[in-house]
Amino acid sequence: MGAPLPPTPCCASSTYCSATSRMPTRRAGRLKTPSRIWSKSLIAKIVAQRSGKGNAFGRMLQYLSQDEKLAWVMASDALRSLRTAASEMRVTAAKNPRVTDPTCHIVLSWSPEDAPTAMQMQMAARRALDELGLGDHQWVAVSHRDGLHSHAHIVVNRIHPTTFRTANLPWSALRLQHLAATLDDAFGWRSPSAETLESLKIGGQTYARRELLPARLSPRATARQWQGRPSFQEWLGTAIRLRALEVISRPDATWQDLHSLLGEYGVRYEQVARGGVLVDVEDERFRGRASHMARFASLPKLVARLGPYEPPKDDIRIDVARSYRRTVAMAPPARGPAELRLRYAMECADITASAGGSPTHRWRIQRSSERERRRAIKAMASARLKIVRTTVDPGLRQAARAAVLLQRQADVDALIEQIASERAALKRTLAGYPKPPSWRAWLVNEAKAGDLAALEHLASLRRRPRLELLLGLAPATPNIDASSLDAIAT
Repeated sequence: MGAPLPPTPCCASSTYCSATSRMPTRRAGRLKTPSRIWSKSLIAKIVAQRSGKGNAFGRMLQYLSQDEKLAWVMASDALRSLRTAASEMRVTAAKNPRVTDPTCHIVLSWSPEDAPTAMQMQMAARRALDELGLGDHQWVAVSHRDGLHSHAHIVVNRIHPTTFRTANLPWSALRLQHLAATLDDAFGWRSPSAETLESLKIGGQTYARRELLPARLSPRATARQWQGRPSFQEWLGTAIRLRALEVISRPDATWQDLHSLLGEYGVRYEQVARGGVLVDVEDERFRGRASHMARFASLPKLVARLGPYEPPKDDIRIDVARSYRRTVAMAPPARGPAELRLRYAMECADITASAGGSPTHRWRIQRSSERERRRAIKAMASARLKIVRTTVDPGLRQAARAAVLLQRQADVDALIEQIASERAALKRTLAGYPKPPSWRAWLVNEAKAGDLAALEHLASLRRRPRLELLLGLAPATPNIDASSLDAIAT
């Protein structure tokens, strides 16, 4: 068993009080939190339930209590036995019918390098329940031995067994993170080593996968889908990114080496109040954050690797012939989605015309004809009733009115039968209707036929890898010496 658990911090020494299960209140729009709340090894979180599931005590406990996975199990004192735990939770939940989903699922997961004992895991589970104010509720905690890391599941009924009130769990994520950090320090659990992270070593420098990829672009910056050519931000991530990575990965790399490389593409690196930006030297309207080229190109990352920022010297050569303005902005745009959409619409119109109109149009005509015939029957009956009202004899007038209403009902019944037969005939006619292809299917067919514009637009759509497999194409990999870099950067 590990070291004894330290006492919970009191209100005088921390902004968080576990004994009272209360969080500091908001002041001036911000929440004061402890100086360190993030855990190194233990991860504690509440798993969100799928909508519309209702109370799922039985299903969850049946899954978590599988014999081949189970390492240990413990239950709340508010439950009579494990066998009747699900039924007892359902009965308690039924006492508060306003709550549609009383189930709460908490997961505690440790790093693969840590091997907590069963006693430590059970203690952590009880502390997590007390932290959220659920210690007196009905709950079942189990641990599974499958997987590389130790983990435990806790299924809790949010309805209190005696008061039948619901636990709202305010600030639950922050509370669990604070508890995980406390337990890490108490038991001496370690953080994951650098070898377990997804990283790459280039030129003596270690880069995480996130650093090698460009920052996410806003919809305005993804101009390829609308103009048929990449935006300045997209161009930075494709034209310069890998060469810049090679330059800054050298052991003796300096800011001037980076400025020399950017000068070959007519780009200047500038320091601004909120970080670094890349600007086209010919047209400063073309500018973007340095992280658009790659996250390793952000100002804090480069300062950590190259030292304090240095502006480019006067002898730096600027080649505007390879700039974005000359190679992309001033170049004639490729055939973009507008032309492709027009071709697609024309082909769909030809298919629809050859079939005598689209199914939607044919059904619209059918329903319009049905409405007109119903209105005609109603108008005819109204005209007859108007004539009947002029009859002087009350007895004759009543008989004539009944005859008009019977005739109207007979006409309506006949129309209903006629409409049913017409709809059945229309369905049989449209069963063999040649449906136009979808936009994606049409693009794939055009790309297979050798249309480069369709292939270029396919590359800008989502789910591109799936489409490339459908086309039988392989994604292009950058020409760089480090083969492992290609696998991460592409």
